[in-house]
Amino acid sequence: MKNKKYPIMFAVTAAWFAFMTYLSHQNGEETAKASGLLMRLFWFLDENQVEMVSGWTRKGAHVFCFTVLTVLLLIALRLANLHVWLGVVAVCVWCFFDEWTKRTIPGRHYSTFDVTLNVAGVLLGWLIWKGIHCIYLRFKCAE
Repeated sequence: MKNKKYPIMFAVTAAWFAFMTYLSHQNGEETAKASGLLMRLFWFLDENQVEMVSGWTRKGAHVFCFTVLTVLLLIALRLANLHVWLGVVAVCVWCFFDEWTKRTIPGRHYSTFDVTLNVAGVLLGWLIWKGIHCIYLRFKCAE
């Protein structure tokens, strides 16, 4: 029997997917503005240090966004009693297409390294989900 909470999890997953895709597909100028606003938090760093922090933050966002997407999707799929591997494969495919579609956006480009970061986020998300799932099963069996 399917868990009745899965439509809510699918809605949360879809909202996260829409949010991260929106951020990912802003043009180069909008992306630079967003990064500039965030980098104001590092007012105490010199220009070179801010540049380095900005680069790490932008690359880290790839891993973070895809980790969250993967965890949300796998929870939703598990609640719906569907195969989680379908979700892992689907998100890995999106890792590529997310970058591929940026070629059509002014000021953006395709990056194989960013695809790799996206896939790393999927793998991290799968590991986190696996941990959550194992803990849940342990507590459920103890009841």
